Amino acid sequence: SVYDVYGNQQTSKSIPTGKSLKDTSDITVDTDPPAASIDSVTYDASAGIIKINGSGFSEIGALSSTDDIKEYLNWGNLVWDINSDDGSDNYTILQDHVATAYVSSNTLLEVTLKSDWKSYLESRPGFGAEGAADTIDVTQGFIRDKALNPSADDAKAGAVISYENASTPKINSFTTDL
Repeated sequence: SVYDVYGNQQTSKSIPTGKSLKDTSDITVDTDPPAASIDSVTYDASAGIIKINGSGFSEIGALSSTDDIKEYLNWGNLVWDINSDDGSDNYTILQDHVATAYVSSNTLLEVTLKSDWKSYLESRPGFGAEGAADTIDVTQGFIRDKALNPSADDAKAGAVISYENASTPKINSFTTDL
């Protein structure tokens, strides 16, 4: 299928009568990958938003900060590593786990988890620095533009996750034997 830069699918495959391909100089093929890179990750625990900080995110091709780009990212390349041990408690975040993915700015990509996946992930033993710090592992090609050209610069192994809006336990009472 052929799509334009706005996501519209070509409906006709025939050239109009009296025209030829040389008359269609507006056709271009995007083969340039985005030069996006990842620096750090923050997790908004109350909203279930993974905030990926870096550069070059505007090259993904989002038309606005409300243009959901989750279909363009390569979800098999984003892994939440509980306790940063590269062990069996790694969770690959798949497109089915994601409600939305927005390019908020050239330096911020925000991925909102679906509520059921947020609950599942947060309920895993060791989640959220219970033990050792969790990390995000991104393998090269996670970030792709609308033409599905993968970035060659987005790999980030062991990005320690910072947390925001995480609720803290409250002490309701305290007794002592003294």
